[in-house]
Amino acid sequence: MLGGSSGLNGLTFTASAKAVVDGWADLGNPGWEWPAFSQSLAQTYTLAKAPPLVAKPSSNQGPLQVSYADDCTGRCPKVWADTIESLGFPGSQDTLTGQAAGGLMIPDTVDPAMVPGRAHLTVRTGVEVKKVLLEKAGGHGGTNGDAVATGVEYTDLTTGTTTTLLELLGIGDVRWFGVDHVVVDTPGVGENLQNHPITTVSFEVADAAPPTKDVFLRAALRQDEHVLGGPMKEYMEHHTGIFASSGVTSAAQLPLPGLDAPEGTKELEGLLSETGSGPSRAFDVTHERFVRTMVSSWSEASGYYIFGPVYAAFNPDGTGALPPMDGSEDSYITVALMLAHPLSRGSVHVTGAGPDQT
Repeated sequence: MLGGSSGLNGLTFTASAKAVVDGWADLGNPGWEWPAFSQSLAQTYTLAKAPPLVAKPSSNQGPLQVSYADDCTGRCPKVWADTIESLGFPGSQDTLTGQAAGGLMIPDTVDPAMVPGRAHLTVRTGVEVKKVLLEKAGGHGGTNGDAVATGVEYTDLTTGTTTTLLELLGIGDVRWFGVDHVVVDTPGVGENLQNHPITTVSFEVADAAPPTKDVFLRAALRQDEHVLGGPMKEYMEHHTGIFASSGVTSAAQLPLPGLDAPEGTKELEGLLSETGSGPSRAFDVTHERFVRTMVSSWSEASGYYIFGPVYAAFNPDGTGALPPMDGSEDSYITVALMLAHPLSRGSVHVTGAGPDQT
């Protein structure tokens, strides 16, 4: 699989809320306020398929094909939307419009076109990239016999790899990390990075509810053609059914629970008062102000909740856990919870002039 984040995030395509993007601009990124960001975002994707209530952007010609599943307005999404509405928030909104707190309809990064009609991609694995050349190199070889690849479009790799390549180029606060050649002196490279903590809760659904993807997951593990045959035929012939999407079509961005009551507000104020003496750098002051504003707001989100009609859990060592396989055919739904914005940050840097020194 190419694209670790796409796999980790269930192939979902979501955008941050307007307040988070504006906070990003306040941290030292002028020009990245929501109006400019949303305009640039609209140029990255093409909304190939969507229900009537989702408006296509005017500049809908980006390279990434995005589509809403046929069942995005079905029974499970409706139950989720009704639940969010019962909490006092909008039940179902378009995730690509900078919405505030509430339920979301989320598309998949799935191209509905069949593979034979697409331009193919050549992938070479096991290739170590040591440096990106900013200046034209003569000949076909690099130093020490290394090969030089030309005509390569560099977009993004992983957080650590991207930082390494940039700093080895001389981009960043590189003298501090043992790189003498400075091209662009900017201290932000490799800083303010975040891991994504996630927790899940699964619930067994009532017997009267339609089967979730657990039935087909167990069948796939057992190689049960009797169960898989019909849905697979539907997908191959009509590109519809349970195999036509990731199954994750609903989410919500919600504030901290309890902030709508004086007791909850008082508890949060007590927690915030225990955070220490406070930062000293201007960046840290701005970031702390942003975090405090977001977690104290009842109209902005601090948690991102993903709803899926499938059993999804983690073992103590972090590996994925399978649904119960003891002969049970029970179905489950899962709510996964992540942070809507970073509360703490880390860094990745090179420790010397070589690509293996990170």
